[in-house]
Amino acid sequence: MSDYTDRFLELKWRELEDVPIDYDDPDEPDGVLGIDWFVFKKGEPRIEGVWRWFDSHYTAGLGALMFGTAE
Repeated sequence: MSDYTDRFLELKWRELEDVPIDYDDPDEPDGVLGIDWFVFKKGEPRIEGVWRWFDSHYTAGLGALMFGTAE
């Protein structure tokens, strides 16, 4: 069970839009975080790290966060 409410995670997901993403690492073509943010350290892979974390902690999953399909 997550320590975070869905509402809180929705707000954090929106904040992610303002977090700088670095695309210089050839091993992470989808980018890594450019700064420490929330529970993640600088260099965390955007998709394999951040997106997967949200998918496992948000009740309705990542798709609902991305496309607003949560009920």
